[in-house]
Amino acid sequence: MAQSTYIKQFVVLLEEIKALLHLQNQCQSGMMFQLHYTPECMKEAKSNIEFLQILNEPCAELETVNDPSEIHKYIPKILHLFRVIWLHSPYYNSRERLSDLCRAFSNQIILQCRQSVDLPFIFKGNSQAGIKILKDCIECCVMYKLLYEKISEAHKENGDKVWVLDEASIFNHVDSFCQRCRDLIEVCDAMIIFGRMDETQNIAMPSFGGTRGEEFEKVCENIEKNFNTYLQAIKDTQDTILDVQVPTWYDDILRFRSHTKELEVVIENLMDSVFEIVQHAEEGLHALQAFYHYSKRSAVRKMFDKKTVYVRVFALFGIYVAVLYSIPLPTISLTFELYKLTVYKLFEDDLQATKKELVDEKEQYPASLPYYAGRALMARLKKRRLERLMKMLDDAEWLPYCGVGEEVRTQYNKLVKTIDDTVMNIYHKWIDSLDENMAARLNRPLLCRSLVHQGLLESNFDRKLLIVCRESKFWDMMSFDIPNNVQQVYYKWENIKYVYESVLQVVRDYNNIITSLSDEERVLFRELIRGCDKKINPGLHKLQWNTDVSDLYISECCQHTAEEKTPDRDLNPDLPITGIPVQNEGDTLYHVTTILQVFVDDFKNSNLEVVRICEKICDTPLIEIPHGVVYKLKDLDRLMAKHREEVSKSTQKV
Repeated sequence: MAQSTYIKQFVVLLEEIKALLHLQNQCQSGMMFQLHYTPECMKEAKSNIEFLQILNEPCAELETVNDPSEIHKYIPKILHLFRVIWLHSPYYNSRERLSDLCRAFSNQIILQCRQSVDLPFIFKGNSQAGIKILKDCIECCVMYKLLYEKISEAHKENGDKVWVLDEASIFNHVDSFCQRCRDLIEVCDAMIIFGRMDETQNIAMPSFGGTRGEEFEKVCENIEKNFNTYLQAIKDTQDTILDVQVPTWYDDILRFRSHTKELEVVIENLMDSVFEIVQHAEEGLHALQAFYHYSKRSAVRKMFDKKTVYVRVFALFGIYVAVLYSIPLPTISLTFELYKLTVYKLFEDDLQATKKELVDEKEQYPASLPYYAGRALMARLKKRRLERLMKMLDDAEWLPYCGVGEEVRTQYNKLVKTIDDTVMNIYHKWIDSLDENMAARLNRPLLCRSLVHQGLLESNFDRKLLIVCRESKFWDMMSFDIPNNVQQVYYKWENIKYVYESVLQVVRDYNNIITSLSDEERVLFRELIRGCDKKINPGLHKLQWNTDVSDLYISECCQHTAEEKTPDRDLNPDLPITGIPVQNEGDTLYHVTTILQVFVDDFKNSNLEVVRICEKICDTPLIEIPHGVVYKLKDLDRLMAKHREEVSKSTQKV
């Protein structure tokens, strides 16, 4: 305002008046009648300049402000000075002149706001900074209008002279400038959404899974590429964007909006394509996370109003509605309320389905798990699935508070408690099925003779105790207490299991030996079998599962088995079977079965070798007469004798 064009006009007017007075003194001609009003004009000009001079200092202070958010602090003082001029100036108190003065003040505010907006800096990707400074400019203009209205109203209430100015002309450029700023904010928002240009965060390119994921990602890349082309057209006109005197901006922004509408249609089609192949809620959540950035676009949010989209969304756990709630639109608030209920209704249906499964599958459990712990574990898995789904809702920060949601959450909590009670009930039933003294079931020999298969061995471990220990393992994994009557066995289970598996190995080895021998061969190995049975007898009658002797006995078996070296009959083929050292009292059960197995394997291999040799001898011809050759009797006799000699040598080698 210190250099306002209106002040300059008054200065020019004053100089012209002075020139006319000088001309009057020199000419003293008939033109004097034309200067008849010159003294009055001089007086008016001087008066106007005196009153306008009071604006110099505050306007100079305003001109030094670079931050639009600080401009409003200087506006009231200047407007009050306008009021002083309006009330006290004898010549400058007309409606037209004061309106011109206010209009000049508006242009000065617009000029300073324009100077604070660095468009090249914004278009380099600093969209958030651009939005902030543009909002400050809009707020500055809004504050200017509010302050003007307040001062105007105060003048009307307290002043005798009516304050009636041409407000339309005063704020015409201000309103246009605010709209330009809003247009630029729209461009900045588009830069963030379509171009991922946000200096405050690193926005990742949307990613999709599945067989068509690469195809969908390519569409997103094309969207960003096309947007950069549209943005370049805006950059080319940046010199005239904030110039309210240039009307071409309206065509530019309309063209830009048309292009962004096309991008919104592409996104809508892309969302339809993505959710056509989504099969479950987790996939839907991942897809929505990819689209969540686009959902901040108001027009993209509006597309969710479509009923067909909503139906698909709620089939996927209602995640679409969650995105909608991020920035609610008044026009679809009723739709929000409707589908917000549908989201929780879907979850409620899932709760009801789980209740039905608990009833229908109460006796079902995986074959690899024990009866009681298996059913409890299946119930726990259903609970964990519900917890995961509820956590998905809780982690969806965009989903707002909903009273119906609290009701469904109450049902969820009740069902979770029901599952916990069911598991606890199964646990108590398992406790009731246990004997008071489970350790007594260990008071039995390690081995027993099979009642079904004559001559074979069986492990004599109590199978119910085996089931109880397996049950205890899973209940312990689920953090349940193990009963005292089971603890004596369960806490020794690792050692007992080791003994049990070792005994099973001995039983398998012994039974393999016996079943591999025919009745005639058993007579041949009778002494060795008797020696093995002698070592087995302590496990059949003396050694029990609850004694430490069993642990020591099996440990020695494993140690001797590890140290045992089988006879190398390939290095010493002449070593007879009776040449193997006879077992002494220090040999263990596992040691004995290993030695016996060596003899049996050696015997079987020898039999196979004998059969092979016999078959080879049988397949070797003693007479071989070449066809098509005539021999004399003496030559034929010599040829056949030579062939028999070769066959004899070959047979001896075998």
